[in-house]
Amino acid sequence: VFGLPFTGKEKNAFSGRRSPGRIMSVGAGDGWLEKTLENLGCEVTGVDPSAGARDLYAGSHLQADCTGIEQYRTVVFCESLEHVPIGQIRDIWQRIRNGSVPDTRIIAVNWPSYFPLGIIMKDWDHITRLDEQLYDELCAGFDVIVRWGSHFVLDGPR
Repeated sequence: VFGLPFTGKEKNAFSGRRSPGRIMSVGAGDGWLEKTLENLGCEVTGVDPSAGARDLYAGSHLQADCTGIEQYRTVVFCESLEHVPIGQIRDIWQRIRNGSVPDTRIIAVNWPSYFPLGIIMKDWDHITRLDEQLYDELCAGFDVIVRWGSHFVLDGPR
């Protein structure tokens, strides 16, 4: 991917050898990713607090908040973590750490708040600053499979 030299551990993160189990996708928007995952046979619940996004949602299962997140084997933040208030992020991570699924995988692909996006993004689009200090906090207690810039894949909690 992008010509990056992946290690064996990173390749395993994307190899498909690990069943994703039930997936919760936070910040689902119109549900394109969720519908794609459903078409691949995955059980997916999309989460989006925006009523406008929920009106457009293409997937099968949708909710307005992260209720039950601690019961999902895979949690996805696709371009959404920076739109979640920091207190809610910490609550989500605590619920996953204390949850009933010991091998939860968290996949996050995000626009970092410090990335110079210029005029294409407005200040209000990003309400949580994604930086190395926050990534260190979020990765603590998990096995880090991939951590590259604002993207990470975590397994755990340990």
